[in-house]
Amino acid sequence: QEPGGLQKVLVAASTVLYQGTMAFSIAASGFADDDTATGANAFLGVVKEKVDNSAGSAGDLSAEVYTTGVFEFTGSSLTQALVGDKIYASDNFTVTATSTNNTLIGRCVEFVSTTRIRVRIEVGTQA
Repeated sequence: QEPGGLQKVLVAASTVLYQGTMAFSIAASGFADDDTATGANAFLGVVKEKVDNSAGSAGDLSAEVYTTGVFEFTGSSLTQALVGDKIYASDNFTVTATSTNNTLIGRCVEFVSTTRIRVRIEVGTQA
């Protein structure tokens, strides 16, 4: 992990964001959540530290997310050929090269194994 800039985000109600996982902006409200909503929610970044708002209302707690940097993520059927390609999140900890119903998070910068790659995250840009 080579983390970059930090951004504070307000956490959605009944939500737990875990350290090292991805956070997404709920399309209807803008609060941080752990759900891609089949590609509808925008990528906010990688969670710095666990935040448990499971008993709170939307915005009761905030989380810090890394908005730039290189992070290692898990997936399946990953290959060396993905280096340089756009990478998408299918949930808050799994990546794929498939864009359909997934959220763009950045580009692959290193192939580690068939189940792990390193991704340069690119929040707020068309990677």
